[in-house]
Amino acid sequence: MGLNFPQYLRTALGFAPSSKTEGAIPVEDIGLYAGAKIVTVVGTAVTLDNDSHHARILDFTSAAAVTVTVPNSLRPDFFCGISQGGAGQVQVVAGVGVTLNEPSNQLKTSAQYVMLSLIAFSRNAFRLFGSTAA
Repeated sequence: MGLNFPQYLRTALGFAPSSKTEGAIPVEDIGLYAGAKIVTVVGTAVTLDNDSHHARILDFTSAAAVTVTVPNSLRPDFFCGISQGGAGQVQVVAGVGVTLNEPSNQLKTSAQYVMLSLIAFSRNAFRLFGSTAA
C-alpha cells in the first residue's frame, strides 16, 4: 500500500522510487520524515533484513560484543542507524557478495552510546559512517 504524490513532491521530499510500487511512496517509508523508529536489539548476532531493519535505528543493548551481518538480499535503497546502547562493541560485517566501505576500514562502534549509519549506495554496495573503531 502506498500514497500517490506528484513526482515534483516526491523529488522535493527526497523519496526514491520504490521497487514495491510504481510511483507511490510506501506507507512505511513516510514515517521516516515524521521521526525515527527505534528498535531495541538484545542479541549478539543479527543479520539485517528489509522488513525489520530498513529505515530504523537499531539500538544494541548487549553487554557482550555484537556482530551485525549485511546480507546481499537487502533493498538497493536500504539504510539504518546502528547504536551501541550496551557495553558490547558492535561490529558490522559484509555477507557474501556485499561490499562494505568505510574510509579507514574500521567497522566497529568506538564506544557506548555512539551512532553509525549504514547506507546502500547501490545493490550490495554499502557505506558505513559515524564514530567507528578498528
